[in-house]
Amino acid sequence: MNSQPARFRKSRVLAIIAVIILASFFALVAVYPLGIQAVILGGTKDVWAYSGGKPVSWAVQVYASNETVYCFPGIVELRNSGIAGLPYTLGVSLRPSSGLEFLEVRANGSMVLGFGPGLNYSGSMRLDPGSSVKLDLCLKAGKQGSFTLTFVDPRYERATMSVVTVSYVLVDWWNNSFTRRITLTPIVSREGLALFEITADGTVYVNGKPVRKVSSLEGVEANGLAVVLKSGGARYLVPFQVESWAKRPDGVLYPARIKSGREQMWGYDRLVFS
Repeated sequence: MNSQPARFRKSRVLAIIAVIILASFFALVAVYPLGIQAVILGGTKDVWAYSGGKPVSWAVQVYASNETVYCFPGIVELRNSGIAGLPYTLGVSLRPSSGLEFLEVRANGSMVLGFGPGLNYSGSMRLDPGSSVKLDLCLKAGKQGSFTLTFVDPRYERATMSVVTVSYVLVDWWNNSFTRRITLTPIVSREGLALFEITADGTVYVNGKPVRKVSSLEGVEANGLAVVLKSGGARYLVPFQVESWAKRPDGVLYPARIKSGREQMWGYDRLVFS
């Protein structure tokens, strides 16, 4: 006889609990939309790092020199996915390697991190919902290594933390904007003047005589070339010109004109320097 009222009271209590849970849920949704809840309560990732248009899942590779500062514009991009619709203020921290001598990180032209002699700066950047920022890196190093950059808004650590490892190798290029290089090491018996000509197909002439083949220069723009003389630990720019060669009706080749700007090397064209 008493079991039915007891079951009724139990059902009533469960109903009240369910109503409280639903009310709390709707109150939470009213205060915090689902996207914000996912970030604040669930730690959903809302900020991502990209390099070359792809998510950073391994070390970003760059070149470094111990003689000059190399810069890599826009090499890392940070994106606010906008899941929560929240703006973030990302701080930047660095874990350097022993060989790193100088590092500067800029976002939209403004420094957000600086490391080096007399330079120790760590700032922050704002990232609005759905926005992104591209980072420029400038570095100088005494030996091969890597360093780690951490970007995070401490208020939403799990949602915003992005860790980017940058590994670098040392090169002796005169300028890192030149993506290819040809190294020539002449072996001579006496001092004198040598005229070098490198054709578009990579044939090297010295004082008019073919001596060897190197990588093709076809498609390389005239303003994308530099000739650098390496002497000891110093490097010097050598005057040069890119000549457009043509063939006469009798089959004889001759220099027709000088190429410049974005004109490319093709056919009989030659890079000439002494």
